[in-house]
Amino acid sequence: MAAKMGSALTAIILLALCTATFEEEIFNSHMLDEETRLTRSHVTTPSKGYPKDCSGVKGTSGIYVIQPKRSPPIVVYCDMTTEGGGWTMIQRNTRYSKITWNEYWTAYKFGFGNILKDHWLGNEHVYNIINQGIYQIKFLLKSSNSVTFNADYDSFSMANEANGYQLHLGRYSGNATNALMQYGNNFVHDNMKFTTADRDQDLASYNCAASIRGGFWFNNCYRVNLNSKTSIYWYKICYGNCKSSQILIRPSKLCL
Repeated sequence: MAAKMGSALTAIILLALCTATFEEEIFNSHMLDEETRLTRSHVTTPSKGYPKDCSGVKGTSGIYVIQPKRSPPIVVYCDMTTEGGGWTMIQRNTRYSKITWNEYWTAYKFGFGNILKDHWLGNEHVYNIINQGIYQIKFLLKSSNSVTFNADYDSFSMANEANGYQLHLGRYSGNATNALMQYGNNFVHDNMKFTTADRDQDLASYNCAASIRGGFWFNNCYRVNLNSKTSIYWYKICYGNCKSSQILIRPSKLCL
């Protein structure tokens, strides 16, 4: 039965990835497991091209191919149910994740994990997506007692790699705390550069990413830590014991 379900899932994913005219390489096919990875990591391109992000997708939640401007095609998970759908998932983590989050700069740049499970989409891919316009970002948390919390920012941007993928957030709303922007100047994540174990760009006297074994936009050090194998932390919501986290982005209706 499990084999049949696996084959059905593979068929669905292949159908989503293949449509019409010529073959192109999927840049992040390493984020598909062995069963669902296409032969030689190639797919046929639809005649009208791929959508630029999940806001251009029609269908149910799942794996899709998108192609941001000046970017090769990539596979992403599209959330088509949360608040009208159209969200591109850039992070998913569950407590006691099967992947290690203690990765170096290159892994965080190009992504790691499994698109269908826990993963980091990749800073370079995120930068290419949000560089197409004004985007919003949603942080979703499930607490230890399975209560869902959200922190939303009406604009979200990142600097390029040369400038450390520096984080910029807009106005906050939601039922979680505004932990990325408040609770002490030494812990504000907004306007921080991204830090990994091999590239220390935080403001602490030590490397925050090496200490907590996961990369993020750290200050000195954090009020939010979502990229860790054993601890998902959001100040005043869960002190390391959140069950899961997700980070979603989509074009914003904000007019600047």
